[in-house]
This record gives sequence, C-alpha cells and structure tokens, in this order.
Amino acid sequence: MTQGSSVNEHHLIPRMYGGTETHFIHRVCHSKIHSVLSEAELAFQFNTFEKLLAEPRIQRFVKWIRKRPVDYTTKHRSPRRMK
Repeated sequence: MTQGSSVNEHHLIPRMYGGTETHFIHRVCHSKIHSVLSEAELAFQFNTFEKLLAEPRIQRFVKWIRKRPVDYTTKHRSPRRMK
C-alpha cells in the first residue's frame, strides 16, 4: 500500500507504550481499530496484524469493508470506555 489520503500510519504497539514501528493501513481500518480497542489492549493483546485479524469485531469489520470501494471513508463511533 502506498501513502496517500486514504492511508494512515499505524503503530502496532502504541507510542505511549514504546512502539516505534509503523505500518501503512487504510484510514477507515485505522479508525475502526482505535474505536474498538484501547491503547493498552493494542499494546499487550493485539500487537500484530494476525492478532488484530483474530479479534471478532475486527473480523466482522473486515468482512464488511471488503465490499466497499477502495477509497471508502466513514466515521466510527467513539468508544464508550476510556482508552
């Protein structure tokens, strides 16, 4: 994937937990990840793409988003709990 308006850099381990490595992912996917998982969950439980894709809410989202155009964007609800 290349840089552009439809992608963001994502830290698999959040910067606040010492993460430095970034990966480019689709902007709407990046938003979804942060709308359903806290920074701590990302750092300690979902710090690889394999682990992220095993999470049921992310699996449902991936199944849904694959049917959308590549430049699709939307807003996600903010999480109800503190990050």
